[in-house]
Amino acid sequence: MKNEIIAGLDLGSTKTVCMIAKMKENAAPELEGIGISKTKGFKNGIVTSIDEATESIILAVSEAEREANVKLTGAFVGITGSHIKGESSKGMISVTRAPTREITEEDVSQIIDQAASVKIPADREIIQKISQSFTVDDHIGIKNPVGLDGNRLEGNIYIITGAESVVQNICKVVNRAGLEVKEIILQSLASSYSVLDQDEKELSCAVIDVGGGTTDCVIFNEGQIKDVFTVALGGIDITNDISIGLAITRADAETIKTTNGVARSELAGNEVVKVQKFNRSGEQLVEKRAIASIIAPRVEEILGLVNRKLRYTNSETLPSAVVLTGGAAKMVGIDGLAERIFGIPVRIGSPNTIEVSTEEEREKIRVPSYASAIGLLIYGMMNQDTNHKKKGSNKYKGMGTRESKPWILKLGNKMGDWLLK
Repeated sequence: MKNEIIAGLDLGSTKTVCMIAKMKENAAPELEGIGISKTKGFKNGIVTSIDEATESIILAVSEAEREANVKLTGAFVGITGSHIKGESSKGMISVTRAPTREITEEDVSQIIDQAASVKIPADREIIQKISQSFTVDDHIGIKNPVGLDGNRLEGNIYIITGAESVVQNICKVVNRAGLEVKEIILQSLASSYSVLDQDEKELSCAVIDVGGGTTDCVIFNEGQIKDVFTVALGGIDITNDISIGLAITRADAETIKTTNGVARSELAGNEVVKVQKFNRSGEQLVEKRAIASIIAPRVEEILGLVNRKLRYTNSETLPSAVVLTGGAAKMVGIDGLAERIFGIPVRIGSPNTIEVSTEEEREKIRVPSYASAIGLLIYGMMNQDTNHKKKGSNKYKGMGTRESKPWILKLGNKMGDWLLK
């Protein structure tokens, strides 16, 4: 595993991020390259244009490859969207081998496969199968039964599914960009790998990833995943509100949101900012307080919807804390607003589980908007050995159309990039 290259591909609604890292023995992965492109052809986690989505991926991947001086063959790919669903399922087997009746990894795999054999609609695809807990004979709450002796093994397995057409189209555009899909991972789950520690998972914690098009939530309890869900609102909706409220372009609205965005009106000062009028006929002066009065209601709506869904689906065991991450989590005052809405402690989650060569790079990537991309690297590092064992049986291999990178990139990186714009 030492010095092996691994890549994560975050297909966001506003930006596409490719990160390349070098795996190190018993250490965090070391960042080798990062590529970012403006997302086109995706909306709320769904491919809306094959060609545009492919171009977005190619631009991000090519930039990361140049920086890392490598050529990628595959990547761990994030997925999001309101089509994602999760449910618990059970499996049970008898341990019949003699003389010790020792439980093996094969037994656990059999339990997971049995739990995943539940009937799902033909238009849905199993994305991930995650063990929650096991029971050996009458002993419940066992996290890892391998090596224990027993007569009967039962398992609670969490099954994450997505719309089959969405999964296939994501595989198709990644394949067309010249990459194999090593595995598809729920993006909020990926984010949890980069922003949560094990104590927070044991405590019972919810990770809320406020992305561009959606807000995703994953809940942990006693160290295991308990539930996932999505709210179909995100940072783009805040940007649109600013654009309409101030009569400015979406590009200018996005800039204002990222540079002057405040989630609580009482925290905004009376300072004014210069804003270009929509028709570019001149500038207008807008108070920060006025900007906050547009942003705050939408943020409150998004977090309120998450809170209602959280309490509806997890009324028996509500989380003890919330970690906010994703692009909108950088907004001033959003943690305080979230604490008021959820009624439990809230902190902002920035990734800190990757090595970089300079302090400048560390400050650049230790922001909530990179939580998912870095989490994909962490997940990939933890599961790379498993992928090697399964080499040749990748269920995503061949989905879509595997093509080499388009001819425009063969003209040279600069010319290719220019033609893709």
